[in-house]
Amino acid sequence: MNFWKNKNVHFDYLKLTAKVYLLKRATWLRRIYTKNMYMNPSFTILIPTFNHGYLLKYALDSILLQTNQNFEVFIICDGAVIEGRKTAWRYAFSDPRFNVVDRPKGDRHGEAYRHEALLSAKGKFVCYLGDDDLWFPDHLHQIEQALATCDFVHSRHTGVNDQNQVFSHYDSIENVEIRQRMLNQKFNIFGPTVVGHRMETYRRLQEGWAPGPSDIWSDLNMWRKFIRLEEINFATIPAVTALFLPSPFRLKMTLKEREEEMAMWAEKIRSSTFRNSLQ
Repeated sequence: MNFWKNKNVHFDYLKLTAKVYLLKRATWLRRIYTKNMYMNPSFTILIPTFNHGYLLKYALDSILLQTNQNFEVFIICDGAVIEGRKTAWRYAFSDPRFNVVDRPKGDRHGEAYRHEALLSAKGKFVCYLGDDDLWFPDHLHQIEQALATCDFVHSRHTGVNDQNQVFSHYDSIENVEIRQRMLNQKFNIFGPTVVGHRMETYRRLQEGWAPGPSDIWSDLNMWRKFIRLEEINFATIPAVTALFLPSPFRLKMTLKEREEEMAMWAEKIRSSTFRNSLQ
């Protein structure tokens, strides 16, 4: 049979050739887009980890579920246990947006390693995620919208206690009295997981992330540096965009039990009905 004289075969061959061409072109365009995105990410995300092992997986998965995928991630292994290091490197090997800062245990909570990561970061905005916390899918989207007109923002700090009860803090950093209390008292209204700030604002600080006094929480010590900065605009996002699962409420739980709990909450967060119920 003459291949070229058989019209059906010829037509099928042309269709296959066209499909292959379009697939190759789509792949090429996707690579170009992805490369540019990696070179110019909107967000730099820091996620420190120490002794929470495989809990890290659920936090990282909540990053991958973001509606805004224009980010780079630095997983700060601050003397992390082997399960945490394995998880961190697995994500880094499978996705070039993920980077691992693998270091021995540093002073306090490894704050110096966070600063090290930000020195080489490329993002316009900076966000943080606890290795035992979960972001809602629109977290980065909401942070980006707020940072369009501000320098430092936070959404509503919302968590789950040991009785599976959801709690929220409604105070706002926009309130001058709240900022004064944060400066002068051991008083904090949000953790890093709900914070976002401009990279250029961070680089204006006299000192970035660094080990602080032992009697002051690491995050509060950092927020005070921003509050003291001149010409800075603060904003509060009046929405729940993340869920904290605080370790102090879970001291009697094994890591296996905590992993099962995180998996359960991660599944709940996938439901828009559940997320809306917390607003």
